[in-house]
Amino acid sequence: MLFHEVTLELGHEPRFPSRCIACENVEPDSFYVLRGKAGRWIGARKRVEVRAPACWSCCGSLRLQRWGRIGVIALFAGLGLVLAMWLSPDAGGFGRWFAKGGLFVGAFVGALIYVFFPLIFDITVHPDRVDYEFRSRSTAEEFARLNNAAVK
Repeated sequence: MLFHEVTLELGHEPRFPSRCIACENVEPDSFYVLRGKAGRWIGARKRVEVRAPACWSCCGSLRLQRWGRIGVIALFAGLGLVLAMWLSPDAGGFGRWFAKGGLFVGAFVGALIYVFFPLIFDITVHPDRVDYEFRSRSTAEEFARLNNAAVK
């Protein structure tokens, strides 16, 4: 499995191991803050903020990894669209479908990046629970032990 997931109830205050979630340094000197909300709509009511221990230098890397992935997906989708429009100079009829196909292929490549290169640490907020996703099995197991949960 590419990442290890621990699920906690929505109101549960998570307890993290006293080490960096990225490099597993024993004495992290900062926190990596992640925010999430249940639902994708603007007015989502259930918002969650998680402060995970991390080294100051790792916080920048984690932010860059998160925002860099969004940029890579947008880049691939945009390149697919531009390539499709360039290969089909006729903008009507078949050309539009070709452009949509190029956009789809670009977005699909971006989605593959998401699946096969997971983030070091991420959360997914649901209406009744929060899924904590770790790349490191040992960190996930210690997090689960501290919170009386199981690693999936």
